[in-house]
Amino acid sequence: MNQGLGYTLIGNGYQQVVVVNQRTWTMAQQEEQKWSSGICDCTSDCESCCIGWWVPSVLYGQNKEKIEGIGQFMPDCCAFFWLRVFCPCFLPCLSYQSRQNIRTTYGLKAEPCGDCCTHFWCIRCALCQEARELKNRGATQVNPCMKPVQTVAPPIQSMPPPPPAVVQGVPVPKK
Repeated sequence: MNQGLGYTLIGNGYQQVVVVNQRTWTMAQQEEQKWSSGICDCTSDCESCCIGWWVPSVLYGQNKEKIEGIGQFMPDCCAFFWLRVFCPCFLPCLSYQSRQNIRTTYGLKAEPCGDCCTHFWCIRCALCQEARELKNRGATQVNPCMKPVQTVAPPIQSMPPPPPAVVQGVPVPKK
């Protein structure tokens, strides 16, 4: 996995760039902000609360689509479900990355503790908090929070034809 941080020159300053899986997302340099709702504010959004409590794999899939875009729901929902069924102790290893991506994109604090720890101890509350944050910030499946930077190929360049060849040598006498 190719991940890292870098800087790119924008105008008179630098902007931090996050590289994840060969894709690049920009992140504004700012002071870390607080989440728009607390980890225990699950009941402030009944829809995400109910989905997170009864079928957390569906909420995880919905969150992933709002983070990365269309096409992420089914594989992530299924991975979450089967990992939860057969090996629940490793579930935070899968799910904490979505929280990390949200925090990185929006410049949020790691509250109440680190991302993996939060998912280990309160996975349902963490998923609900992430769903509320994505909803409050307007992230949708067609307008995900991590928008890939579009790269454009340079225009095709063509060279002008060479000038006609000039023959040098002995001049031919006129008759």
